[in-house]
Amino acid sequence: MTDEDEFRAAMLARFPVLLAHLAERPRAMSPSIALDGFKRMGPGWRPLLLRLLARLEELRLAMPEPERGVVRVVQVKEKLGELRVYVDDGSVAMYEETKTACVESTQICEECGAPGERRALERWLHTTCDAHIPEPRRR
Repeated sequence: MTDEDEFRAAMLARFPVLLAHLAERPRAMSPSIALDGFKRMGPGWRPLLLRLLARLEELRLAMPEPERGVVRVVQVKEKLGELRVYVDDGSVAMYEETKTACVESTQICEECGAPGERRALERWLHTTCDAHIPEPRRR
């Protein structure tokens, strides 16, 4: 089992209702959809993502029973050097928490979790510390 697989399993175990939609999708469906998006997300953002999901779960549990059961995280991925988390049927507070975490990710190295910045390399954006700046690709 890879490190990404262990992380995926731990996330599903810790947040079974919030991530139920992701757990139901086949992993091979698309590399950028569902929890397969975690493979594109470096380990440096994992603590940020865990904090966000814990906060979303707290907010979900504070909702009235009928609404609480329909809130779902539908996608997690890296896009344009930023963590992206998409929630369906969440509250305004949930969307604000998600937006805050996504902005915060642009200041955290995706690889190690140290302070970082978003950088352009060729046509790609990465958020890294100085030690993890990607090497230019050879053509």
